[in-house]
Amino acid sequence: MPEIYVGVKFKTIFLKKEVPKGKLNKKLIEIGKKIAKYELNGNMGWGNISYRFENGFVINATKENIGHLDEKKLVFVKSVDWKKKCVKGIGLKEPSSECFMHAAAYELRKDVNVVLHLHDDLVLKHAKELGIKETINEKPYGTIELAEEIKKVLGMRNCVAIKNHGILALGKNIREAFDLALKMHKKSEELKK
Repeated sequence: MPEIYVGVKFKTIFLKKEVPKGKLNKKLIEIGKKIAKYELNGNMGWGNISYRFENGFVINATKENIGHLDEKKLVFVKSVDWKKKCVKGIGLKEPSSECFMHAAAYELRKDVNVVLHLHDDLVLKHAKELGIKETINEKPYGTIELAEEIKKVLGMRNCVAIKNHGILALGKNIREAFDLALKMHKKSEELKK
């Protein structure tokens, strides 16, 4: 049974309460709409998408449907403090509950500039058949423990499954990450037949 969402599990310190001025904000918003169009996130629209920016990353705000984003629903995460479970950033809303997951991917993979975390149940169901490595242990959403589980399987892979949760699709750019997520979804549809 999926864990019930209760909000973020970390403290957010806002350096400024304003719309972040990331250079790829509009492209991230567009890709959110494409994800919704192709139902890569199921029909609920939850999930989180981000891109590397300056010394941090821009991510959608928590509890925001990624198919209906605008710049006011994005947050620049300047830093993540793993020990204090604290995130510092710029935005009007709290960043996604999965900030630690995104931070882990960016820290581990310097070649990655985009992280898409989708709740594509079809890809998750067929992960093994698709050759997608899955985390071994199920961990609660939005936790450092979940980020650590992802680190264990990510390595140089651009797509991993999160046990009973969702997938991560990574890329050097927005297009590459989206194309990978779409490709895995289409292959899953073929396996379903």
